[in-house]
Amino acid sequence: MDKKDLFLITEVANAVSLSRSTIMRLQDRGLIEPKYVDEESGRRYYGINDIQRLLKISELKEAGFSDDDVSAYFDRDHDEAYLYERLDNDLIDLKRHLAILKERYPYQYHGYKEVEMADMLCVYKEYYGMSYDDRFNALYEFFMEGVSKGYRYAAKPMFIIDMRDLKDGIALGEKRTFYTCIPILDTKAPKEAVKIEGFKALTTYYYGPYTDDAKSIWQGLFDEAYKRGYDPKGQVIINSLIGPNTGRKIDEANYVTQFIIPIDKAIELK
Repeated sequence: MDKKDLFLITEVANAVSLSRSTIMRLQDRGLIEPKYVDEESGRRYYGINDIQRLLKISELKEAGFSDDDVSAYFDRDHDEAYLYERLDNDLIDLKRHLAILKERYPYQYHGYKEVEMADMLCVYKEYYGMSYDDRFNALYEFFMEGVSKGYRYAAKPMFIIDMRDLKDGIALGEKRTFYTCIPILDTKAPKEAVKIEGFKALTTYYYGPYTDDAKSIWQGLFDEAYKRGYDPKGQVIINSLIGPNTGRKIDEANYVTQFIIPIDKAIELK
């Protein structure tokens, strides 16, 4: 078995801020399985999708979902509608959790919304490329690199900051600089971690596979900002809420991507 891109349970536990015993208990409950177990040593090895799954499990458990709910969510191919149904069945007790979920994963929301983005601590890396594959391959690569370095990831979506010149419109067929960013925990943050100051933004959501249709989404977002009297700063944050980086074998029809543009100040990575 080629162990390239695989990690020991101790490395994974550090990356997701869970104890080794907690991961073992999650395995006993059927919520996670190692990608490979060495028959001679008994060592368990995990891949990037397993790490992403553990982060998602932590998020759902923090929001109050049971093991059965978490299991059903994955069995239903990351069906956000199922989570809403579960919360709505007991709205009085779970009102706070529903509000948190709707804020982060607005199901089938269309249109534009002004939001206040909170401060965020993250690690980032600069890349250069053109296609969606370039961007998400870079995100995958940086995530794997961070696990090896001992980063302690926060249970928040990782994202891409794309730099765009808006004066002459938006062109997809050109290579440009972009940054992969992964939120991390404040505790034991590495020296290279940066704090992104909160900012006002205009946001919208794109549902489905990654295609050139996203060009019209971006352009529509900037046009809406101009119409509202704002001066966009030439940056697009691509927030992959549900996508190839969040789990195995997810139907592309279930992808959810959030597009965010700063409208009061530019994002500074410092």
